[in-house]
This record gives sequence, structure tokens and C-alpha cells, in this order.
Amino acid sequence: MKMLEDRIRKDGIVREGNVLKVDSFINHQMDIPLFREMAKEWKRLFAGKPINKVLTIEASGIGIAAIVASEFNVPVVFAKKSMSINLDYNNYETKIQSFTHKKIYNVIVSKKFLTPEDHVLIIDDFLAFKFWVGDELAYMMPVGKGNLKKVLDMLIEDANQEGQPFCMLGVCSCMREELEEIMPGQFTFTADRDYADYIYLHTDLATLKGKKFQSKRNHINKFRNTYSNYECTPITPDRIQECLDLEAEWCKVNNCDQQEGTGNERRALIYALNHFEALGLTGGILHVDGKIVAFTFGMPINKETFGVHVEKADTTIDGAYAMINYEFANHIPEQYIYINREEDLGIEGLRKAKLSYQPVTILEKYMACFKEHPLEMIKW
Repeated sequence: MKMLEDRIRKDGIVREGNVLKVDSFINHQMDIPLFREMAKEWKRLFAGKPINKVLTIEASGIGIAAIVASEFNVPVVFAKKSMSINLDYNNYETKIQSFTHKKIYNVIVSKKFLTPEDHVLIIDDFLAFKFWVGDELAYMMPVGKGNLKKVLDMLIEDANQEGQPFCMLGVCSCMREELEEIMPGQFTFTADRDYADYIYLHTDLATLKGKKFQSKRNHINKFRNTYSNYECTPITPDRIQECLDLEAEWCKVNNCDQQEGTGNERRALIYALNHFEALGLTGGILHVDGKIVAFTFGMPINKETFGVHVEKADTTIDGAYAMINYEFANHIPEQYIYINREEDLGIEGLRKAKLSYQPVTILEKYMACFKEHPLEMIKW
């Protein structure tokens, strides 16, 4: 629903590990008028279904579930995360891993409140992505745990209501396998090379060892000899403005505002820098003679992979890109085996540069479209 989408864009914050923080309006401070509109949407989606209970899990799910239950005029049952003296031993039990708390809970529901005769609406823990690319509607693979098939059915229905085909962008190979398993033969998959991610070994970028990196080492050595007083420092709140200043200069040279792609990137970059700490980002700045000549930042994607999201440099300083790449790789914690330097967007020079660092793999991405809705490749 658009109201929720707009609120997430406005107040949601993505933290380290791709955790969406919505505590200002959903799971710490609760926006009840928003909950009421969400409840109306669930009521519309499940109209005609014989739902007589709403099931959720403590604690953050209870607020939304209570409003939804009020709309359906049915009771709420919430699963408990621990045994209490008020519970008997005639219970349903299962183990659930909390993504945000990073622990496994033994979840309990009394059989007294959940019977085989019940028709239960489960408020699943999924995050869905919906956006427009020009005049074309697009989605991304939902993130979460639960019944993915039901979530996809809801998204397909949402696309139908918009009068648009249902297509998801950025679908990687493992997601493709999952879609084929739960909805066999119902999607067409079109490879999108421009959005494939470049994955490198952390040790390769941090050491540049071996014959294949000889030219990179030459760039680094030339930079050191030319700019012996260079310095690499972390991005801290007091240094955000100089990153913004360099970005503005870079955009002036590259005519960002005249190109939709770089214009969109610029808006995202400025937002990220202005919310650097809240987003859990880590970055580095390269100075020459006390002046910023390059900066970069990123964040962990998972326990093994660190993602580098942005890298900007003064192109008049020969070797600045190579040096910030090398220095940042050496400051990323050793626990990360891989570095994801993202896509090349089909830009010839960028593709050549990314390939020159010898990726260990190129992570393919696909556009997955419901077969009933064939569509030409959407360019983001």
C-alpha cells in the first residue's frame, strides 16, 4: 500500500546487515492511524475468507495484529518467546531465529487458543519492494521468512490492480531457484548483465599479489611516489561535508543533473552521507596535501561479504581511484572473505575497470516476469 511505502521511504532506516529500522512508526513508537489503514488493506485482500483469528509473535507484532483483528472483529493470538508459570504444557512449540536480536527463541502457543478448526490470518514478517521505472511498475524479491508464495500472490494481485505486468528486478540465481521451486514454470527469466554484481576476494584487493595485479601495483607505487604526503582517514561526522563537496565537483565535471542514472545515484549518495551513522556505514577518505581527492563507503552484506556502495575521486589526481580502493580494502575487517563492488550499469569504462580487478565471480541478475505478463527488459 502506498501510504506504508511512502512512510518507509520517509522514516525507515537501513542498518548494517540490511536490517530495516522502523522503530519510529511500527515497532517501538506505533503510528495507529497508519495501522488502521494497513488493517483495511488486509481486510480487502482477504475479503470473503473465513478468518476467525489473527496470529502473530510477541512483542512488536502485537500492535499491528490488534488493529487488524479489530478490523476483522476476531481475537488475536500471539506466540510467546518464553515459558511462563501461566502456561500449561499442552502447547505448540517451534524454534524461530530472530534476525534483529541474533538469537533463537523457543516460540510457544497454547493449543487452547489455536485449534484445527481455526482459520488463521498470519501476519508474516516480509518486506516487499515496489517502485516505478519511468512509466513501468517493478518489484524486487520480498525479504523475510514465512510463506513466500502467499506474498508473491499478493504482489501479483497488486500489479493487476495497478493495471501493470508483474516483474521483479535484481533476481539472483538462488532467488531464481526459489521461484522455480514454489511457482514452477510461471516465470520467464531474462539475464540483465548490466546489473550483475562483481565479487572479489578480500585478500586480492588488499594485497594485489601476483602477476595479474602487476599493473595495479604500478599505479599504487606511482601514486605513493608522486604524492608522498597522502593520508587515508575514516569518514567521521566532521568530514561528511568535504565528501559532499567532492561529490558536487565530480558531478559538475560529469554532468550528473543531465543524466537520469547519475542524478538518481547522486540523490542516494547525498542521502547516505547525511544519514551516515544511522545507516551503519563505514568509509574512508584519501587526502593529498590536506585536500580530499577521493572517498568511498559501504557496509556488511552478510557475515562473509562486505559491500562497497560508492567510490568517488578527483580524476585530475592520477591513481586516486586505485589508491582509495586499495586503502579501503585494507581497512575492511579480516572476517569478510569477499568484497562486493556492485554492478557496472552497462557503462563500458566502468565494466573494463571492474574486470581489471579480477573478480572471483560475477553474480548474475535476472528480470523475472509472470508468464502471463511478457515484457521487454526494464532499465532501472
